[in-house]
Amino acid sequence: MKTIRFLTIIGIIGILIIGCGSTKEQTTTTTSMEGEMQQKSMEDGATSFEVNGLKVITKRTPGNPVIATGFYLDSGTRYEPVDLAGIERFMFETATRGTESLSKDELNARLESMGTDIGTEVTYDYNGLTMTSLQRNFDESWSLYADILLNPTFPEAEVELVRQQQLNAIKSEQDDPDSYLQRISNDLYYEGHPYAVSLNGTTESIEGFSSEALSEYHTKNVVKSRGVLIVVGDISPSDVRAKAAELASALTAGTGEYSTEEIMSFDAGVADLKIISRDLPTNYIRGLCIAPAPGSDDYPAFFAAMNILDDKLFEEIRTKRNLSYAPASGISVRKENYGILYVTTVAPDTTIKVMFETIDGMIAEPLPEKELTDMITQTITRELMGQETAAAQRSELARYEIVGGDWRKSESYINELKQVTPEAVQASMAKYARNFHFGVVGDSTKIDRELFTSK
Repeated sequence: MKTIRFLTIIGIIGILIIGCGSTKEQTTTTTSMEGEMQQKSMEDGATSFEVNGLKVITKRTPGNPVIATGFYLDSGTRYEPVDLAGIERFMFETATRGTESLSKDELNARLESMGTDIGTEVTYDYNGLTMTSLQRNFDESWSLYADILLNPTFPEAEVELVRQQQLNAIKSEQDDPDSYLQRISNDLYYEGHPYAVSLNGTTESIEGFSSEALSEYHTKNVVKSRGVLIVVGDISPSDVRAKAAELASALTAGTGEYSTEEIMSFDAGVADLKIISRDLPTNYIRGLCIAPAPGSDDYPAFFAAMNILDDKLFEEIRTKRNLSYAPASGISVRKENYGILYVTTVAPDTTIKVMFETIDGMIAEPLPEKELTDMITQTITRELMGQETAAAQRSELARYEIVGGDWRKSESYINELKQVTPEAVQASMAKYARNFHFGVVGDSTKIDRELFTSK
């Protein structure tokens, strides 16, 4: 409608010009305005380009007062040797605590005065230094952001503070049943794989990091060949290009010394179970199965399937049987991915039987068309609501670029969800919802091992 209105205005202007001037003037004015309209269309939305060897993805969101920036390394635990586990989280956390030109206190004072936040985004497949800033303060914020990214000093006192924080995070994993459950189910599923290492690293690796080690790692790894710059907000691609050129000129190309061959042959194997006995009022249960990665052909169907299963489990386990207040299912976002079953219950065997029966029912018969349509509509609504902020859109672009292989898949994903059929959901459940690896924290006497490993 906006385009029609705009073209109508152009036509009216053309009529006025005919009455006041020459045909040549009309043609020139109309062509100029159409060109401006085309240029604006090209500048709005997402686009990508390369600047001096650095890949850049930018998404213009007109009217948004916040700009979200991220420099991401294609990395994560799959790149880190065991003796360096957790080093990129450690490095980025410490980088924000002082540069060659500004101390930690000076940095914080300037950032706080502008309402700018610089932090980290850490995953199993990529790690990044991120920034959210008000549009009016973007230029000054960018200067500080680039300084932190390029010139961190890793002060010894700050290294020790970050070390204690990460060591405490590792220790606290066993204090909370849900965190511990996530750790043991992850270890069981990814046994022998780099993903089995905690994002926090290990006690041994964290103890070994020094200011010199972080500086050396930074020099070798914060490089263009492993990096992608993502900027989302009301900023033109030409302005982003100028900032990216400054950054790219200061970054080295990198050697590409890391290999991902070790994760290409991942096989979770057959169903398995690990129980940690704890005297708790309930049993915490988390099962993982193989799943397609974001961006793959099977991902939309299995994503839809696990969301439908989530609704069905709520109805069957909580509403009908009152076996648990918190049954759930879902799918993660990794290159070597997994689907999830989760529940806390005092009747684990009965609850797992219901979960398996619900899965079997979805495999045996395709869903009614209306049920699938309603679920996908709800899912799309939740997805779009979750992408309302510039920071969320920045993270989504990073996820699809690095994990999914192409940021454009973040834009086509909604349409792919709309195309999912009942038969595709049925087939994806049959293909992936099996060989579950269960972690359990609770009363081991209530767990039937044969039942838990039967699917």
